[in-house]
Amino acid sequence: DTEDKLNKKFEMLNTLDDIETAQAAMKEAQNGDKTEQKHPTDVNYAALKADLEHITAKSAPTEWKAINSYLSNTSGHRRMTLEQVMRVNRHNEDSTFSAHDTLTNRKLLWHGTNVAVVAAILKSGLRIMPH
Repeated sequence: DTEDKLNKKFEMLNTLDDIETAQAAMKEAQNGDKTEQKHPTDVNYAALKADLEHITAKSAPTEWKAINSYLSNTSGHRRMTLEQVMRVNRHNEDSTFSAHDTLTNRKLLWHGTNVAVVAAILKSGLRIMPH
């Protein structure tokens, strides 16, 4: 009926697409090499084609402090506490970013998302929805 309803349906379809992407990656991983018995969690992690590294305020104080600052400055009236941080390295993405090494005006993208789409973002990258 309205543009708002249409946008909500569009967002829902994008979320469903992200979930399907994650499920397809998991299915692809499970249908992989059957010669070696691997734990299902290891198979699913490998399907993401990304390395996740848990960091702490002690192991990476500069990053932790910056992220905590972003959280504090954007949380509005809500009280939030930074509990965990994961450093993400998506496989083969270095070459994409290295093409822009000469740019000096960079900003950190601060993105909140539904937990249901995290696996799809890790697998396929963050996609910008046109509005």
